[in-house]
Amino acid sequence: MTIDGGETWQQAGDLDPKINRIRVVNDSVAYAVGKGVYRYLSGSTPVNIETIPSAPRLFTLNQNYPNPFNPSTTIGYDLHQPAHVRVRVLGILGQTLQTLVDEKQAVGSHAVTWDGRDEGGSRVASGAYMYVIDMGPIVEMKMMVLLK
Repeated sequence: MTIDGGETWQQAGDLDPKINRIRVVNDSVAYAVGKGVYRYLSGSTPVNIETIPSAPRLFTLNQNYPNPFNPSTTIGYDLHQPAHVRVRVLGILGQTLQTLVDEKQAVGSHAVTWDGRDEGGSRVASGAYMYVIDMGPIVEMKMMVLLK
């Protein structure tokens, strides 16, 4: 909390020390995001804190390794619930170069290797590429670099 317009700050209540975003809605309401989501309401005490349950995380997409790579790289991900998963490699303009996974998978750690080839079996050029994991309405993307 601050009582001098942000010159100094002090912790109010039992707050996650790894807050990474704060959104002030108006003079009496603000939200903070860290391990959880917190709502701040002004009241008789300087700040009241209420933890808001966050949505369950369905998967975690890891950074590929090695990166940069030549000739192949491994893409790892963890599923926190069973789901139909699609993992694709995209060109820098967003075109699908290869679909690596398109199936229902169980909870747990998974990995797939990309050999730097497109769907037709041709080697792609050196450059930046994206890989995307898609579980219906939830999509996450990371970048990777192929160096020849």
